[in-house]
Amino acid sequence: MKKVIPFAILSIFIFLAACGTDGGSKSVDKNSEGETVTIEHEFGEEEVPKNPENIVVFDFGILDTLDKLDVDVAGVPRVTVPEYLDQYTGDEYVNVGASREPDFEAINEMQPDLIIISDREADLYEEVKQMAPTIYLPVDFTNYMDSFTNNMKTIAKIFDKEDQMENELSQLDEKMSVVREKVADTDDEALIIMANEGKISAYGPGSRYGGNHS
Repeated sequence: MKKVIPFAILSIFIFLAACGTDGGSKSVDKNSEGETVTIEHEFGEEEVPKNPENIVVFDFGILDTLDKLDVDVAGVPRVTVPEYLDQYTGDEYVNVGASREPDFEAINEMQPDLIIISDREADLYEEVKQMAPTIYLPVDFTNYMDSFTNNMKTIAKIFDKEDQMENELSQLDEKMSVVREKVADTDDEALIIMANEGKISAYGPGSRYGGNHS
């Protein structure tokens, strides 16, 4: 009988682990007056300031990526920040509410240069974009890696990080190739699971963690 190995893993963590290879130096140019970049996303096009300084981020995957790229942010949903990003729970960051429940008053007072949202805020896009340029960067779980890569390139385009991002994505691809080779050489099977508040959920291809099956 083949052995089933339960484990939980997020593909994005693999990339983010690779992102810290540039020595941690900050290389983001400050916002150039009047310079913008056109970003295409699922809800249309948005003119976004190049190298924005006053940024609100709701998606924690994007927040982690910006952290590894040494891009400063100003506002996050502090009440739901995961433990691995607890450096963003301090008072120096504006608490912009919670996922699905943004604090519109706090965001409006910030007058941000850019707001980045994901699936949980999608229904509020029309309201959020009234306060600042807003881009929607979800992950397509049925086509995880292409979707993830496009999001990373969008971030790189906004913050002048194209060269670094290409390098990091190349390293990620190499790491994934090594994992694929190891998996191909074993008869073991793996089950992707998540334990949350006493409940266990399993995930297959096309699911929330479907990228791990790629």
